[in-house]
Amino acid sequence: MPTGIRERERTNMADRAFQAWIAAVDRLLADHLALTSTDLPDASWRDYFDEEMSPAQAIGAGWEDGAGDLSGIPPELLDEIIA
Repeated sequence: MPTGIRERERTNMADRAFQAWIAAVDRLLADHLALTSTDLPDASWRDYFDEEMSPAQAIGAGWEDGAGDLSGIPPELLDEIIA
């Protein structure tokens, strides 16, 4: 199999894995905060995924990085998600 095809297959697999991962992020956010990842536009979701963070860790990183306006969310609720 030519190298270009193998590279595309690896890229497609990584994209599918990212989509599954971001869906898990969205489920956590929706279940606990009635939000989705699109409500936190400044979060570096792909970077968090590439760093192999869990969805909960990524939400915590997004909070720490100041992604979006989460000022109205009680910190203990976020602690529950990222625990």
